[in-house]
Amino acid sequence: MRQNISISLDIQTLESIEKNRRLITVSRFIEECVLEFLDKKGEGFSHPKGKNPTTTRIKRGSNNA
Repeated sequence: MRQNISISLDIQTLESIEKNRRLITVSRFIEECVLEFLDKKGEGFSHPKGKNPTTTRIKRGSNNA
């Protein structure tokens, strides 16, 4: 079951996250949300295999969320 996700981060929150060295995790989460949103609109894109190994897409219906 899909749910809409609203993301709101202020500067203080980002600074706190950065200090805890979790900014990469948050940026990947935001990237996945944006890519999923674009997929829903039919404007999604994917990187050619091997070109950007740090960016992985979660396939629809997979259990590795």
